[in-house]
Amino acid sequence: MNAINENAEVPCIWLTRPSGQFQQLSLGLELRGFTVHALPLLMIEPLPLNGVVLEVVKELDRFDFVIFVSTNAAMLGIAAITDWWPQFPAKQKYFAVGPSTAALLESHNLEVYYPEGAMNSEALLALPYLRDIRGKKVLIVRGRGGREILAKGLNAAGASVQYAEVYERHIKKYSCGEIIRRLADHPPSAIVISSGEALQNFHQHVDSCVPQWKELPLMPVSDRLFQIAKELGFTNLYTLQGASDDAILEALSRYFEKRR
Repeated sequence: MNAINENAEVPCIWLTRPSGQFQQLSLGLELRGFTVHALPLLMIEPLPLNGVVLEVVKELDRFDFVIFVSTNAAMLGIAAITDWWPQFPAKQKYFAVGPSTAALLESHNLEVYYPEGAMNSEALLALPYLRDIRGKKVLIVRGRGGREILAKGLNAAGASVQYAEVYERHIKKYSCGEIIRRLADHPPSAIVISSGEALQNFHQHVDSCVPQWKELPLMPVSDRLFQIAKELGFTNLYTLQGASDDAILEALSRYFEKRR
């Protein structure tokens, strides 16, 4: 089985985002001459608007800052908020983890602050508006069980933090036969990895099914994911340095242009 296709005339890019979240990126890649194969590694399930989430949405105006940590958080969080607020409360500041999340918020006429470089909790905490926040109330809109670095950093700076968890992630499972068939039918030139959970899921699948899994061409979207992949044992790594569609398109185009 030839499971790697790095030197193919037409590179095959594997996208591992949840279903419904890679169509625009897939189209952009195809327009640039790539072929695309989808292997969703996570499933996103919206959580019902009740309990704690409903209470914080009803009391949205008591928060000084509202932070959305993913595009899923933005889509589902905005839907929950607009069910209760015909207009967004005034005098709040809104934050996003990166440009794609920010664009969803800006489409609702919100002014949004987000890091220009790295798209992660550490970069958010470095934004000027989140430095002097003692006594401020912060709402983090996220999925259930996300990273705690952002909340810990905000608490350490003197802010009080609450969560609105609007979705949960589920691992998508594949049989060994399915993984082997996909590698044989669509040998990857690059496997784009966008989250730690997706990376761990992929590793578990290939570790038990693919003898040469360490050599698979993994392209994580951040230095943090690169380091996790390296620690897991992957050796054929390249960092895309950005999780937005535009960042991924540009990085992949540059990478394969240099190899021609």
